[in-house]
Amino acid sequence: MRPWIEPSRDGSQHRVRWRDFHGQKKSSAFFPDEIQARRFAQMIAHQLSQQLALESTLLKTSTVRDTVELWLASVPVRNPETARSYRRWLEASFLKKLGDRNLASIRPLDLFHFARERIRALQPWSYQAEVNTIRRVFAFARDNLLLSVDPALSLHAPTAHSEKHRCLTWKEELELLRVLAQCNPKWLPRILLCRDTGMRMCNAHRLARRDLDLEERLVHFTVLKSAVRLSLPLTERLAASLALFQDLEPPELLFNYKPIREKRLYTGASVFLLWLTKKLSFTFDFHDLRYTFRAHFKAATGDRELTEYCLGHSLHREILSYYWTPPPPAELQKQFCIFDQYQEAQLALARAARIQTASNAEIWRELKNVPPPEAT
Repeated sequence: MRPWIEPSRDGSQHRVRWRDFHGQKKSSAFFPDEIQARRFAQMIAHQLSQQLALESTLLKTSTVRDTVELWLASVPVRNPETARSYRRWLEASFLKKLGDRNLASIRPLDLFHFARERIRALQPWSYQAEVNTIRRVFAFARDNLLLSVDPALSLHAPTAHSEKHRCLTWKEELELLRVLAQCNPKWLPRILLCRDTGMRMCNAHRLARRDLDLEERLVHFTVLKSAVRLSLPLTERLAASLALFQDLEPPELLFNYKPIREKRLYTGASVFLLWLTKKLSFTFDFHDLRYTFRAHFKAATGDRELTEYCLGHSLHREILSYYWTPPPPAELQKQFCIFDQYQEAQLALARAARIQTASNAEIWRELKNVPPPEAT
């Protein structure tokens, strides 16, 4: 495993070559002279000797289960329930099958066979969560020198398509707003808040009067999932709906909501959702409003990064959006005006189509009642 030096074709430059513990060839860039290449080779030899000593003491005794416990003890999470979810996903099948194996003995083919079995037994979202957790465990082992090569590096979870959540059509949105206005108008501001800002319902239930700036037409909130602080403009219909809270005292919450944490008990939102599902002609979930906002805001503005920013997503994971910065308040207000005009135009077209359909139905109903002409 000792590194060696290779000259270039013309002999003017030199580079260092070596093999890691799995026999994979590694190479450095070309150095201008042989002395620098030899110094780099000495550094690589020193690193290999240190890793060899580390592997001889740790990897001979470390199992996959030991590594998982180390990762669970060090993973940074804000909610303790998240750590319990990680443990539940790993103990469901992964540790039962590979937990007692030596960490260094795990190969990409072992993980491939395991993933092929799990993808047949799990729904797409559950499979994606489990595979991503496994990848984080092996990345932790590699970063802490428990492994020299990550066997889960090529283990990718397919993009899971949610069959539960979807973007509402304009016709379905009109039906939803009509049912709320007629039967339960007190829930209309919450629905519009999630629909026109992409806010999660859990965030909406925690909004206080001080989070609303009705003069500037802004709503301020911190995304609970990503801890991102946002200040989003209000659309025309949302501003009109939230004007009902103008006289509310600033410390108070906008919506009366008391979550019930005991099992087998429904919260106020769950009872409302069950009631609303019976009133609608289509399936509905609160998270559909977030999907609908994303689709329509992106279609109106054509700005994917701005859409992800308004949803509270991280934009530093991709190279193309790493240096993207949020727009100034005036530009953000302008984009929301474009979004407001776009959706109002689409809703007007949907209303016209519904009226036209209703008129045609009335015409055919009247024609059925007309007696046939008398025979001559």
